[in-house]
Amino acid sequence: MTGALYFPSRDVQYNGNFSGLNGCTQIVSRTVNWSGSTAISADCSDYGVRPIPVLSLVKLTE
Repeated sequence: MTGALYFPSRDVQYNGNFSGLNGCTQIVSRTVNWSGSTAISADCSDYGVRPIPVLSLVKLTE
């Protein structure tokens, strides 16, 4: 997947076997939830896009 998901007041959820390793994906959302074997690439240097600042809060929940 190449592009940005911009939902600043919404929750984004990746389910199952999603692989976006051959692209540049940036996510702006209230929360991001991962499940299954989800993987994305956030290396956008080949596209001339600067990294989005990331908050340093991470929660692991069951």
